[in-house]
Amino acid sequence: MITFDNWIITGTGTQPPRQHDNLTYTLTVTGRIPEGWSWELLVQAGDKFNVIPLQSAEGGSLSAALTREMLALSGIYRVQLRATREEQVRHTNVTQLFIPPSLSGDSQWPQLPTAFSQALEQIQALHLHPPIPGSDGFWMLWDLTTSTYLPSQLPLPDCGIEHSPYQIAVAGGYTGTEAEFNAALVSLEGAPFLPLSIGATKEYVDTAIFGAMRGSY
Repeated sequence: MITFDNWIITGTGTQPPRQHDNLTYTLTVTGRIPEGWSWELLVQAGDKFNVIPLQSAEGGSLSAALTREMLALSGIYRVQLRATREEQVRHTNVTQLFIPPSLSGDSQWPQLPTAFSQALEQIQALHLHPPIPGSDGFWMLWDLTTSTYLPSQLPLPDCGIEHSPYQIAVAGGYTGTEAEFNAALVSLEGAPFLPLSIGATKEYVDTAIFGAMRGSY
């Protein structure tokens, strides 16, 4: 919990959440909080930075349900409130909170789930090896298992048959579900903690690979 008094904040001695806790702790800011402002909690842990939106709660307080991504690191968190009202911006002082470690240890902020990381690796492999026309009127697809181009049963576009990106990926050896495949592609765009090169992969998959095969999602 954090107390607010005339744009000065202090942390209280209540039991804090632990590293990797998820939606089991609600951070609250109490005190005489001015009305008419939008509030955010600025957080810095080491060289990592995060911004947590705060919602108005009962009694004029502010709150945010903390997720595992927000608590990915253990140790000292330096926190500050930022308020905005139209073009006005005002900050409080900076105070510190301590997040005790969990046995899973420190990790990147945030950590990508293993299944999601594997899906991204498979999509990256397809990105690096786009389909090529075969001499028999069918596409040659990159096979994720053998790491070679193999004939497929997908006819070239002039045959008038369209196939979805997921069908094409499965033909190349993709092992995830269609929902996982679509979620991985959508998550590539605008993900704040992912390298820009991965975001560019989605554009490539859209245009150079699946656009050539008249597919969409």
